[in-house]
Amino acid sequence: RIGAHVPAETYCIHEMDCSKIKPVKTGEYREGDIRRECWSPAVVGHALNDWERLNPDRKLTLASCPGVKESVWVHNQWMERGYRACHVDANEVLVNGERQRGNDAREQVLDDARKGRFHLITNCEVLLAGIDIKNIEHLVQLRPFGSLANYVQFVGRGIRASEGKEKCIIQDHVGNSLRWGSANEDRPWEEYFPVSYTHLRAHETREDR
Repeated sequence: RIGAHVPAETYCIHEMDCSKIKPVKTGEYREGDIRRECWSPAVVGHALNDWERLNPDRKLTLASCPGVKESVWVHNQWMERGYRACHVDANEVLVNGERQRGNDAREQVLDDARKGRFHLITNCEVLLAGIDIKNIEHLVQLRPFGSLANYVQFVGRGIRASEGKEKCIIQDHVGNSLRWGSANEDRPWEEYFPVSYTHLRAHETREDR
């Protein structure tokens, strides 16, 4: 209602079977369980084909993956089809097949993404929060989230409003939208992310400078 988000269009297609995995005490699923019970390279192939169909303008896309190996592999699939892709993890970045290490390399990749120099960013959890890339307009979910907070954080990367953005397309290949509800659902955001109005207003003022 206040224009903070754009509407999401979600497509639950070519889903992995996540029925055999169970969350641990943290609420999340184990990476090894996802890899053993759910992960399917065939689904990634479908995801790439679906992305080409649903994103004809090749707008910037963020993909969530169950682990670093899977994130690199997804990066490679997009790159091999001729798209500009980068993978980001806690230790290094992979840019169109070239490995780079260090905070400067990571910040450069994120800055390049903001400038529209990539079609796809892949990661495993490291870009759930604390990043500001407003031109992300497409999400590909290849990791099941056992935590509502992580799901909300991830979809928030795409539905955040920015100039010229009309909507966000979400490809859900793991049933997160069925598990946690629509990205368009009105939620008690103050309970999830407690922040005072004064703090929010101060943050907006700094961004406007």
